[in-house]
Amino acid sequence: MSCRDQRQAKGRSCFNGVAATLAWLFVACGDHHSSSPELDAGADARVTDDAAIDGAANDGGADASDGAVAWTPEQCNQAFAALDDRCESDDDCALVVQTSCFYSGAGRGHALGVARGALGAFDQLAETCDLPRPENVFQRCPGEGGGLAPVYTDDQTARSTDLPMAVRCDSGRCVTFRTSCGPALCGNGALDACAISDSPHGPVYTPTTDADVHTPRETCDGEMLSQSCQDLGYGSGEVTCIAHSCLPDDRQCQPCAEPHSNGLAACVSDVNDGIQTDSHVMAASAGEIALLWTTYDGNTGERHVWFARFDRQLTLLSKAELSADVFVSSYLGLAAMPGGWMITAPVTDWSSGEGRDRVELHVLDALGQYDSLVHTVPGASQAQLVSRRDGMPLLIYTLNGPAGASVYVRAINSDVSLFEPRLLGVGDSVSATFVGDGYLVTLGRVTGSGALTTLHRVALDGTVSTVPNVFVLGDHFASLSNNGERTVLTFRREFDTVIRQLDADGEPTQGINDIVRSAQDFNGLVVAFGEGALLLRNDPGASNRITATQLGLDGELSELIELARHPGASVVSAALVDGSDAFVLVSGSGYGAPNPFAPREQMVSLARIVPFD
Repeated sequence: MSCRDQRQAKGRSCFNGVAATLAWLFVACGDHHSSSPELDAGADARVTDDAAIDGAANDGGADASDGAVAWTPEQCNQAFAALDDRCESDDDCALVVQTSCFYSGAGRGHALGVARGALGAFDQLAETCDLPRPENVFQRCPGEGGGLAPVYTDDQTARSTDLPMAVRCDSGRCVTFRTSCGPALCGNGALDACAISDSPHGPVYTPTTDADVHTPRETCDGEMLSQSCQDLGYGSGEVTCIAHSCLPDDRQCQPCAEPHSNGLAACVSDVNDGIQTDSHVMAASAGEIALLWTTYDGNTGERHVWFARFDRQLTLLSKAELSADVFVSSYLGLAAMPGGWMITAPVTDWSSGEGRDRVELHVLDALGQYDSLVHTVPGASQAQLVSRRDGMPLLIYTLNGPAGASVYVRAINSDVSLFEPRLLGVGDSVSATFVGDGYLVTLGRVTGSGALTTLHRVALDGTVSTVPNVFVLGDHFASLSNNGERTVLTFRREFDTVIRQLDADGEPTQGINDIVRSAQDFNGLVVAFGEGALLLRNDPGASNRITATQLGLDGELSELIELARHPGASVVSAALVDGSDAFVLVSGSGYGAPNPFAPREQMVSLARIVPFD
């Protein structure tokens, strides 16, 4: 049967001598295309004909007679993985596309390279597993966020790039990939533009000089590269070219800008391995920086909790997964303590049929290994820890009541026992820092007359006092920062950002006026730094670029330095100051890069900044 006849009879499209069959596969049946040891044990395990499909069903305890739907998702997975993919040349290979449902970011389809003799087995398997068809995909993949998932080839390139797929024989196996202008033009050492014409065997790619912006073209071929990592939206790294497809490989591109002596002393990229994070927090001890973050796998529904330690030069000391059964919350708090680290984990218990909140306090040893659960605070939520250099942290949490969210503080003894809880007040936003021999804490709330922030002093035993005559009208999201030499309070006032220096008691420092700048031009995170403050923000002209600017006490700004850049939007997710250095967490996505590879969902980078000109 000709390719045209096959397409009409089976719904296949064929190109470059390769058959591409569209089968619509539910996500549970399409998680991977890899042979299990049992199925790859020998040639007899490869499914090549319809009889083998029926035999596999019966061997697995399922009844596939008369088209009955009885296979489990696991059996479907095994059968698709077992399709014969052996070859001696490219002509032995065919390409079939196995598409899955897409639900709220989860699910992926796969382009499979199979031996031409296995095409009938693929068709029978699709029918046996009762896979969704194009005409009923919305019935088979219903609901908000549903639809068809992106299709990935064996080289992990996604369908969203709109590049054609192809198959080749590589080391005796049929493997799938994507290409710009077809495999025939790849490898000639020239950056071809190509015209695409149709034929009975699918698209034909012909070099052309009559090209415009819509004409397909290669971006690399061998040593010929037309794009850098910066062109692709990253901060640093080196682009390479994939030899068989002439597509750029951005996997060595990183968000971090190149470190330099003036400001950016060190930067480490992608500490979360490109996986989407629910939250991430940072803390510093005398000689280390620690990160704690949670991830969620949309394909499996599994949560993971990770803890990493770096020295001050950002050399990785350790990285380990903590038990997600222990840390069931996604919004964790972290602080250093003598001999280790402390974590807060808000928990809502539904075992009684109604949600009951509590906050758990856990301890890790100095190497980040889990030690124990040390305290539970019933009814508490939205907890955070405030670090104290060489001492125990302060615990802040919320208790919800009829009057609103009441914020409490509890000091922690060196034996990890808790002092009595002290009421800070009613509010919905808190910022705190250790200053001198105690803590300064802002409490923001919305009142009938507008937003209000008050400032409080918390002693080492947890005793609370309100700093008189220090309050902010118009903003309930003030922030505090201390670098050991000075304390900086930042808040909004109408359309302005105000930066105010405070003494150890929380009073405005004598002789230094507020620094007032337009909020539109000064929108970012401000921390105490050097002889003034550090402004961390998106470059006003580029939302994917994070910059740092040093602010003097006279209000003058230094030159911008670049910290990191992502193809997608970048944000400063956290920052802390430890002595003369600032450590900044920057996160962003790989979505938006004009490259063929599956984007890294989220990349979290850690930068160390030293005073600069």
